[in-house]
Amino acid sequence: MVNGSNKKAFDFQSEALDSYIDSGVGVIHFKDKVFEMSVDSSLQSMLTERINIASESPEIKVLLMKSNHSILGEEKNHQYWSCIIGLCDETDSYDFYGITDPAMAVARVDSMLNQIIIKMLRFNKFVISALQGSVVTDFLGAILVADYRIVSEDTVFSFPHIKYGLPPRGGLGYILPKYVGLSRAKKILFNGEPLQATEAKRLGLVDEIVKTDEFEKKCLEIAKRYTVIPSDVLASTKKLLEFNIKELEAFFKIESELTNIYQIHLPSD
Repeated sequence: MVNGSNKKAFDFQSEALDSYIDSGVGVIHFKDKVFEMSVDSSLQSMLTERINIASESPEIKVLLMKSNHSILGEEKNHQYWSCIIGLCDETDSYDFYGITDPAMAVARVDSMLNQIIIKMLRFNKFVISALQGSVVTDFLGAILVADYRIVSEDTVFSFPHIKYGLPPRGGLGYILPKYVGLSRAKKILFNGEPLQATEAKRLGLVDEIVKTDEFEKKCLEIAKRYTVIPSDVLASTKKLLEFNIKELEAFFKIESELTNIYQIHLPSD
């Protein structure tokens, strides 16, 4: 159990992420290296520790997880997979963060995303996801398990997984149909057409769109609205509304079993 100064325990700064408390809101601000987090255990530990402290800290009523512009997007996604298959400056072979083959990379990405999703589903406080710019398939499942989702007006959700020879991962095949229905989910995942912020909101994938130049300020304002909900009421309500975690864990097992048949390649365009 966290004791003493919870603010001091939660406050943190690094190249990849910062965290701080502002009027009952615990903010985890992703600055960079989100893709690398899936294969770098030290980065994973940074995030896990912040989430654990937020869960136990009485000073934190709401957890706001926000990202820098497009760090979850197409360009970062392409750089990451280029390194995995040995086509970037950081590596001359498959040796990227100790990874010896692409299938291992997919397995690590899946493991990290799945752990975060389960942790968020079991989290006992209100969770807000705040994104801006380009966001690719891999992260949408983790985003959708947040209690409230904010995006900037220039946010675009893209689905390049098919171009890389990959199925949708991170529980998306399980979670997305719960929002949009099976037929619409199939259309989104098979066609791979980008979703603009306004369309994502119409489908219920996004709760609020804010102006890009007001992103930081508006996200914090929205988060503070939810700090007034009594903690016991919030925790009980989340327990009643949470996804069937055992069913989702079974789904993740199937995802993992499929890893060995992935044939990753870079898109030609």
